[in-house]
Amino acid sequence: MSSDQKIEASSLLVSTIKGVGEKLSSTLSKLGIKTIEDLLFHFPIGYQDRTILKKIAELEPNQDFVVQGVIEKVSQTFVPRKMLLVKIKDNTGHLYLRFFYYFPGLRNVFKEGTLIQVSGSSRLGRYGLETVHPEYEIVKDNEFKPQILAKYPLTKGITHLKMRKLISEAIELIKADKIEVADLMPANNFSNLNESIINVHAPDPKSDIEDYLVGGNSEARKRIGLEEMVANKISYLSIREQNKNRITSAFQNNKLAKEINSVLPFELTDDQVSAYKEISADIATKTPMLRLLQGDVGSGKTIVAGLVAAHVVEDKKQVAILAPTTILAN
Repeated sequence: MSSDQKIEASSLLVSTIKGVGEKLSSTLSKLGIKTIEDLLFHFPIGYQDRTILKKIAELEPNQDFVVQGVIEKVSQTFVPRKMLLVKIKDNTGHLYLRFFYYFPGLRNVFKEGTLIQVSGSSRLGRYGLETVHPEYEIVKDNEFKPQILAKYPLTKGITHLKMRKLISEAIELIKADKIEVADLMPANNFSNLNESIINVHAPDPKSDIEDYLVGGNSEARKRIGLEEMVANKISYLSIREQNKNRITSAFQNNKLAKEINSVLPFELTDDQVSAYKEISADIATKTPMLRLLQGDVGSGKTIVAGLVAAHVVEDKKQVAILAPTTILAN
């Protein structure tokens, strides 16, 4: 990858990232992630607040936490099953870390007397409060860095830690000006898409993190939402253009629809009539139609769909109406 030339993220397979081999690529593909752009658009579904460092004595069962403690004891047990048990302490109490699945060298990582930072979820165990498979790191110079960590949609074989690492490496490629995500919007009128992507994956710890989730009010979230709407519209227009070259059946007979309309216990509204005429005109041609009829609950969308379906039935073709409620189905 040239250092002076940006490459579009959509053209790079996720295997471009160091450490992503055939097996991991296959696992990521289950999440719809095949390119680096797919990875960058794999947005968080929540965040873990690691901005407050607690004392061990302040912990209660079933809560997320971040603590720092000195490793007091490391032991490997085989009853009732093989596990690594690490005991840490601060000046208020002690906490046990349990690891049921671990690589052989993990025991050597935890050295007695070392200060570590641990984050996870607490529970009440045999010896007191404990946490299972927490995230951890060695603390240097007694430093605590407040963090907001993203939680992602996952699949078997991918952890939050692994997903964060992969996305972080993709973001570093953006920051190093090696790759970019194609921006569909004019640069002068909207905030930068690449910066917005970075901000959603790693919000400012001082900000309201809820604003970075779907529907949030942050500038970054709004910018990405706008990009997604434009991309969907372009895709729709592309499909519609392709459909123009296809030929389907034309349904021009409306006798049955008129008969149904004549026995309805109510009159169609002007909006219903307008929608029906517009859709009827479309299905009277041999060009395939994609149509979304939008309206409030109770506005009469179903009867419009039923009248249009009558055109198809009259021509002895198949048509399906899927009703979301029993009332509509009846």
